Amino acid sequence: MNTDRDATRRRHIRDKSIIDHLARELFKPPPEPAAEKTEHPKSMTDTGLPVEEQIRKEWDASKGGLPTFLV
Repeated sequence: MNTDRDATRRRHIRDKSIIDHLARELFKPPPEPAAEKTEHPKSMTDTGLPVEEQIRKEWDASKGGLPTFLV
């Protein structure tokens, strides 16, 4: 009879640890908000061109890329 009581106690401790683990995960405090100042990438390249113009300058459709469909 002593072994039945010990097994019940071990099972209770095991179940309680699982419940405690899940409760900690569910009730975590919310993460802190990000800093107000976020650094955005520069809109100008080192050559002084806007990023969009630099991309157009380097793009060459004859070397491959997206297909252009004539409508």
